[in-house]
Amino acid sequence: ATLKTRTQLFSKALKELFEEFKAPFNVTTYESLLWIHGKTQHPIRHLGQIPTGHKENFAKLFHALLAEGVYLAPSGYEVGFMSLAHTDEILKDTLHCYKKALHQLAF
Repeated sequence: ATLKTRTQLFSKALKELFEEFKAPFNVTTYESLLWIHGKTQHPIRHLGQIPTGHKENFAKLFHALLAEGVYLAPSGYEVGFMSLAHTDEILKDTLHCYKKALHQLAF
């Protein structure tokens, strides 16, 4: 699959996990970029639209994932990148780590 397709599939799986655990996050993608951000009713187009508490909520997620061996950019205002190095196995393992981290967090 193309990087864009892999990014979209991974993003969809993340969104489903966020919904399952009622986590206050959404994922926005563009090609192979993905951004985990606070959940909103409409797309975020400027900093003023980022939900209150995003910084604190992202910090909780960051540290829970780090404990599971997944390193995100430390700021919730940064994007992540999908690459060809992200195999199906790595993405599956990463989603499992997200599930474990979200299970531990109380949102």
